[in-house]
Amino acid sequence: MVRGNPNPSPATRFSSERQPENRRKPDPILAALKAKLTPERAAIIAEALLSKMETGDIQAINTGWDRTAGKVPNKNENGDPGAFDLDLTDIDSEKLRAAIKRVK
Repeated sequence: MVRGNPNPSPATRFSSERQPENRRKPDPILAALKAKLTPERAAIIAEALLSKMETGDIQAINTGWDRTAGKVPNKNENGDPGAFDLDLTDIDSEKLRAAIKRVK
């Protein structure tokens, strides 16, 4: 079926009975974990994660930050290439202070 076709054939149109076979199926492990994860268990897991973070475990720190602050987008994901490259050679200290205040 061509996009924008005003007269699509019913034989090729997806209906509730006729769906593609490669539809995403629910993950049984994820469903089982969600069913068993109580607030009490979540608190225990959070404590264990925080303990590992405090010992300096880099993987735990990354996981903790990803779960609380959100993942940092890659340079390519958030706009134009070079968006982070700033030339500050011509900026005086007063302009820099004003820019920092705006960011805060």
